[in-house]
Amino acid sequence: MRAESEIGMWESATRAPHPRLRGHVASYTGYAERTPAPLRRLEAATMTIPMIISLGPALLVDGARHRSFVAGPDDGPSVTEHAGDQLGIQVNPRRGGRASRCSTRRCSPGSPPRGRLRCSS
Repeated sequence: MRAESEIGMWESATRAPHPRLRGHVASYTGYAERTPAPLRRLEAATMTIPMIISLGPALLVDGARHRSFVAGPDDGPSVTEHAGDQLGIQVNPRRGGRASRCSTRRCSPGSPPRGRLRCSS
């Protein structure tokens, strides 16, 4: 899917996961966005737990800088911001998989979850 307007360009493609991952991953969505100026967006609360893999510059999520992170479930909206470009892949877990048993707000790989990530084994 591709869209362009006076505020910028957005392109995305969604695919099914490799057969060996289908028990854990529902889909992947690759995306690219380019805007002539920084963009701030209000993201709706979600009960899903997507993993965002940034292939471009870091994003601000609720004021904290992240390259890649796990999001949701949230009880309220989040504010995301980028400087004009974002490029990445969103991995959407399958319900009932390990990721769906986690409760998290934001957790970046390599940084302590600060009490926001709790996973059952």
